[in-house]
Amino acid sequence: DPTLLANDGRAVVIGAQPLLEPTFTSPTIRQMMLYGRRGTTYTVEASTNLANPLAWRSRGTLPGSTMTNLFRVLPLPASPAPPVYYRIRQ
Repeated sequence: DPTLLANDGRAVVIGAQPLLEPTFTSPTIRQMMLYGRRGTTYTVEASTNLANPLAWRSRGTLPGSTMTNLFRVLPLPASPAPPVYYRIRQ
C-alpha cells in the first residue's frame, strides 16, 4: 500500500518502488535522500555511462534493519569527472 510522507514542503508517495533524490547542503557536500519502505533491503548502484547497461556497479547495500523510517540520508563521495549517476534497487 502506498504511504505518504510530507516534509519540508515536499510530498512523497512511497509505493512499490523506492525513490532517490539528490540533495546538496553546500557546494562540497553531496548526499542523496532515499525514500523507501521500512524493513526493506536496498542496493545503491552507480555508473558513469548510461548508454551501457552493464556499466552499473554496486556501491553498497542498506540492510532492511537500517530502514527504520520512510527515508534515509545517504552521503556521497566527491565526484570527479565524468558525472556519476546513481540508482537504487530492491
